[in-house]
Amino acid sequence: MNRRRIGAAAAAALAAVALAVVPAFAQDPGEPTLISYEGPSAGTTIASGVSTTGAVIGPDGALYAGVGGSALAGDEVVTFPPELAEAFGIESVLVGLHSKVVRVDPETGEVTDYATGLLSVSDVAGGEPFAAPADVIFVGDTLYILLTGGAPPGVDVPWPNGVYRFEDDESWTLVADIRQFAVDNPVAFDDAGPDGNPFAIDFRDGSFIISDGNHNRILRSTLDGVIDELAAFDNVVPTGLAAGGPGPILNTWFSPAPHFAEDSYVASIAYPTGVTTPLEGSNVYAQLIDVEFGPGGAVYVLQMGDQQVDEAGPPPPGRLLRWNADATFDVLVNGITLPTSVNFSGDTAYITSLTGDVLQVEGVSALTPIEEAPAPEPTVAPPAPVPTATAPVGPISPPNTGTGDGAGAQSYAALVLLLALAGTAAVGAGVVAARR
Repeated sequence: MNRRRIGAAAAAALAAVALAVVPAFAQDPGEPTLISYEGPSAGTTIASGVSTTGAVIGPDGALYAGVGGSALAGDEVVTFPPELAEAFGIESVLVGLHSKVVRVDPETGEVTDYATGLLSVSDVAGGEPFAAPADVIFVGDTLYILLTGGAPPGVDVPWPNGVYRFEDDESWTLVADIRQFAVDNPVAFDDAGPDGNPFAIDFRDGSFIISDGNHNRILRSTLDGVIDELAAFDNVVPTGLAAGGPGPILNTWFSPAPHFAEDSYVASIAYPTGVTTPLEGSNVYAQLIDVEFGPGGAVYVLQMGDQQVDEAGPPPPGRLLRWNADATFDVLVNGITLPTSVNFSGDTAYITSLTGDVLQVEGVSALTPIEEAPAPEPTVAPPAPVPTATAPVGPISPPNTGTGDGAGAQSYAALVLLLALAGTAAVGAGVVAARR
């Protein structure tokens, strides 16, 4: 499968880095390594250039996605202090305001800027973006974004990791300061970034529900920015969230590197206690990245792809899965390159990706499950199984996050460009008015 060219420089950078950091394992050159697809087995690509990790269906029925921006010539040059320059291998970064939220018309596929002026950080002009709106959500008609790659602790700038609201005057307001919460409630993982890697956001009973794939916990924030910890885990790398409805919150666990399928779960999080139970039988596919309630209340899960076993090959394609009452998955769509989020409008699914393609799949509930050969087995021994995760009742300070070494969280952060460098680089940017 050939990697597609995409129009936006930021999307190209995202895809390129993602391809570079997927784990590789030794094997005999003559053995097949991937289930090969020419493209998605169902659906139509309606837009390109929308490289994103998070999107949502807006109140007008359109798809809204956060897109990280690359630096431009003339952006502010921020020089690292010697210890950071040595740690990251670069001496300076360019800081601007080029990240944004775009609107994708579901009928025409037209992509337009909806809200701009969000933090952007790159090592060079046109380079890979280190800061981005990791996810977006509407509360009523008001847009909120979850920023990852914001200013780190100890840097007095107005762009920390957190939840931001898009105002009527087209400016941005920090609502929930996740950086400060991380400073006040540090985690025990050796390689945890100082302010984590917030990944997904949802809304439940007047509060935001937020996953942090580096600090391995689920946060809850009021609309006034009061944050507490809903659940904390060992090294499982929590990603997508489905918080709607009266039942438990669902959360996908991407798993630590090297991302074996047996370590990747859909977890059920009781609300508001936070007691967490991995769903038995849900650890069949590696790298689960999103979960949503779809038509008829069915649970749909997005898999980013199988474990990479061929260093020279393309990234393994991902799948759209449906979780059944008998604790099994149906494969509904396969062959999706680097998918990151799934959203539903009626019986139509919209799948975004790091490549920038937006896939529209109509009639999801009527799709016939696909029978396919099992994924290839890795040629290295799997790590010890992930222990059953439990969550505390109510907030903990400091949080009890177990004793995992955090290596998977760091690897996963690189995969989706939620790098520790992003948190360190965002110096000197200001909150300014954004234009639709």
